[in-house]
Amino acid sequence: MGARAIPRAWAESATAGEFTRGGDVTGASFADADLSGVRLKSTTAVDASFASALLEDARFDGGNFARASFEGAFLVHAQFFDCTLSGAKFDAAQMRGASLATCVARNTSMVGTDLTRADLSGVLLGGANLTNAVLRDAKAEGVSLAGADLTGADLRGADLTNANFGGARMEGVRWEGAKLDGAFFDPGTRPDPE
Repeated sequence: MGARAIPRAWAESATAGEFTRGGDVTGASFADADLSGVRLKSTTAVDASFASALLEDARFDGGNFARASFEGAFLVHAQFFDCTLSGAKFDAAQMRGASLATCVARNTSMVGTDLTRADLSGVLLGGANLTNAVLRDAKAEGVSLAGADLTGADLRGADLTNANFGGARMEGVRWEGAKLDGAFFDPGTRPDPE
């Protein structure tokens, strides 16, 4: 399936800085599209592709992006609010300063994703694959990483207060300077972030 044309209302939302209903674009491809600054609410984009798309400063409010692909996308300062991202793929995406606060993102893949200074507060990332992800200085208070794979992840300076690491794989994680007050770890697995 070829790339779908960007809906006119979407382009206008980026120009006007106002939210528009995203509609149902299930399975559509917006790979390599420039969607910088788009403002969408109530979008259904299950199984859609935004691979390698430019989504800088994009805003998504209340959408369903389950199993969508954002692999290699440029999502710097993008904001997802109250969205379903379960099973989505963000591998190698650039998400510095992005926000996924209040999203459900179980079983997502974020292999090698740059989440430096991202806001993951309260995000449900249970079962996610964050192998070699960079979460330096991320704000992730209350994030659930239960059963997640954090192998080789960089969590230096991240605020992980009250985070849940139960059942998480944590081999080779960089913890220096991370805040872990109130965080839950399985017995014998709590790291020393010094």
